[in-house]
Amino acid sequence: MKTKKRVLSFEGINPLKLFGSQEKHLALIDAKYPGVVVVRGNDIILKGSGEQIERLTVFFRELIDVAKSGRTIHERDFDYILNRSNGEDARAEYDELEREVVVVSKRGREIKPRTPGQKRYV
Repeated sequence: MKTKKRVLSFEGINPLKLFGSQEKHLALIDAKYPGVVVVRGNDIILKGSGEQIERLTVFFRELIDVAKSGRTIHERDFDYILNRSNGEDARAEYDELEREVVVVSKRGREIKPRTPGQKRYV
């Protein structure tokens, strides 16, 4: 099997937002795809089989889109996008969460679901 390589850039996005404190998010990827993802500067270097590269490319592009929208990426968001990065658009789903208001408090604060799972639950 031939190893492929792809470089993705996340220029202008805080690496802490993408990879979490102490790179906890990268540890989740490394557990699922050992040795496939390397981060250098503002670049994400993917090395592996064609299937791994395609799946992780979709994943990181969705993740970068969510980060560009200003949303904080928590570990549960990261894990959710990683487990469903099969071509579906996670950003559209997260944008929908930002628009959906479940309850408005007495003080006028909007309460919104934070994850697609919370949205289904409510």
